Amino acid sequence: MCEVLKYLIDESGLLIPPETLEDVHNMDHYTWQKFVDRIKGMIVTYPGKKPCSIRVDQLDRSPPISTKDVKNPKELKSFYPEIVHFGIRPPQLSYAGNPEYQKAWRYYVKYRHLIANMAKPSFKEKQKLAAKEAKLQEMRTQSKMKRDVTVAISSEGFHTTGLMCDVVQHAMLIPVLVRHLRFHKSLDSLEKKIGYVFEQRLLLQTALTHPSYRENFGTNPDHARNSLTNCGIRQPEYGDRKIHYTRKKGIVTLINIMSRFGKHNETESEIKHNERLEFLGDAVVEFLSSIHLFRMFPGLTEGGLATYRASIVQNQHLAQLAKNISLEQFMLYAHGSDLCREVVMRHAMANCFEALMGALFLDAGLEVLTHDVTS
Repeated sequence: MCEVLKYLIDESGLLIPPETLEDVHNMDHYTWQKFVDRIKGMIVTYPGKKPCSIRVDQLDRSPPISTKDVKNPKELKSFYPEIVHFGIRPPQLSYAGNPEYQKAWRYYVKYRHLIANMAKPSFKEKQKLAAKEAKLQEMRTQSKMKRDVTVAISSEGFHTTGLMCDVVQHAMLIPVLVRHLRFHKSLDSLEKKIGYVFEQRLLLQTALTHPSYRENFGTNPDHARNSLTNCGIRQPEYGDRKIHYTRKKGIVTLINIMSRFGKHNETESEIKHNERLEFLGDAVVEFLSSIHLFRMFPGLTEGGLATYRASIVQNQHLAQLAKNISLEQFMLYAHGSDLCREVVMRHAMANCFEALMGALFLDAGLEVLTHDVTS
């Protein structure tokens, strides 16, 4: 740890000290490029500014000067090298969130679909489509609506930190790690309530994860996004783009899904929310209910047993069972307006209870699950 602190102390200092300004401008190209390569990608800070820290993507200097020729000290400010930062504007403030652009885009897509289904579109119709496309392109290229933003700021007063942008990516995971540890510690009390300790704790975590849940870095998502944009890696790659950006609906997607073959061996799923476990748990709860009703009421016909089973497996009853073990206190879900309504929340609790039953079935087997459900 002392080596880390020593490194941070040694690297801390002014990016361009005033006394070295003339030397910096008179450096030969090779020496200057070597200096820039060391700074590029580093986080520099200016306490009191907003934002106080940014990532250096480029450092530009003006032609060689002599400080002796500058009489007014204030004129020196214009001779400091410029820090160039390539940022990204939030979608809400770019063309993607502009109502006029969205309206023009809808008209363009509708007209393009219309022409694509014509047997032989005329030249005038093609020209009209090209005009709509040109209008969209013009709106995208407007400086106020571009997503990519280039910021140039004087390097005067900025301090080096010695920290590169990849450190920020790791630092942003610290709140997530703390939340993860606290969450798993709290699951001990849930296991006491259900009377079973999971061998595969990941199954329990997946059962409690609502599809809406996303990691929020333990803080306001906007703050985390700004920190990653200003100081994080410029173009990070998160997994496979084919998985994240493919359409979820459509005939092509349906054909691809239906053409897949099942795995011959047991394989861990890449889906990290509880919908698959809910699918399994629904069948498990229905099966256990059927077995118990069949043994408890030997005189009932099929219709009577089905009526009893329908009342047991309905969401209203499952939500009450979830409430009995305080399942809503352990659920992971997005804090939005949807789940604030009691009806939607109780439906999510019922689904979570079914997912919990599915997780118990996979981890403990049918015998332990039968005992837990009965109790």
